[in-house]
Amino acid sequence: MNDLNKKEYPSVQEMSDDQRIGIVKDIFASVTDKYDFLNRFLSGRRDVAWRKRTVSEMNFFNTNRFLDVATGTGDLALDCANTYSDVKVIGVDFVQEMVNNGLKKVDTQNLEHRVELKWGDATNIDFIDDTFDVTAIAFGIRNIPNKEKALSEMKRIIVPDGQIMVWNSPPQNQVFGGAHTVFISMAYCLNWQNGLRKILLHMSILQTPL
Repeated sequence: MNDLNKKEYPSVQEMSDDQRIGIVKDIFASVTDKYDFLNRFLSGRRDVAWRKRTVSEMNFFNTNRFLDVATGTGDLALDCANTYSDVKVIGVDFVQEMVNNGLKKVDTQNLEHRVELKWGDATNIDFIDDTFDVTAIAFGIRNIPNKEKALSEMKRIIVPDGQIMVWNSPPQNQVFGGAHTVFISMAYCLNWQNGLRKILLHMSILQTPL
């Protein structure tokens, strides 16, 4: 955390894609232990209902496999596994600290035999074509500079007539857009991030629309 607080970041206008990716990793690695609480608290637990609705719309008809991209601590992956007892679930995320927390939840729910969480890159998904019936990304799309590449990869790894499901928060004048902004700024306040400019910098990165 001290290393994070000492970092200096360029302005958004001067930032490269690699720098943006590095900053997003820093954000989520630094709030891993608070992430689930903040998700529930700042959405008024609406995130629970949204995941339930998303899972209810999934259609498994061929491979009985689901890939959760940008899985974070694995909430969507776990909800899927708990809903569909015959589905194999894999979640990937490029922040290893988040994956590690998710693995603890997998163990707690005794789902090691059906849920696998691991490090992975949304723009270079490490699976062959036509591997999954369903793939989803919940809010993580806004943190990926090359969204087209990520979506193309998601399309590649699903079977014909499979599903790509994308969560992205509504525009800023709607409820969760504001809540997501609060989440980012609050997360940095909890980590004693120095300087309002840095908080606003990271907020502006994550508010980039799809």
